[in-house]
Amino acid sequence: DKPSLRANQKLVKSIPPGPNKQALFRHLKPLGFTGFKVSELTPSKTRRAQVANWILYYREELHGVSIEELKERRRLRQEAEAKAQEDKEEKGDTWKYPLQESY
Repeated sequence: DKPSLRANQKLVKSIPPGPNKQALFRHLKPLGFTGFKVSELTPSKTRRAQVANWILYYREELHGVSIEELKERRRLRQEAEAKAQEDKEEKGDTWKYPLQESY
C-alpha cells in the first residue's frame, strides 16, 4: 500500500495550484455531484478521486501539447506574475514588517 500512496502523492504534487486542483468537482457538479461526506471517505476512494483529478488535469492542460508550447506558457505565466507583483509593490499594497529603528 505504501508504494501506491507515495505514487499518488507525487501525482497530486505535480498538479499546479489553482483551479486544476478542483477539476473533479468542477466536472461533476453539473451532473449533481455535491462532494464527498467525511464519513464516506476511505483511503482507496480518496486515491481514486485524486488520480481522476490528475487525469482531468492532464486531458485539459497537457494532452497533445508540445514541450515548446508548455515552456512558452510557463514563461508567459511567470511574466504575468512578475508584472502583477511589480504593480502591487508600486501601489504599496505589500505588507512590510513594522520596523522600529533604534539609534
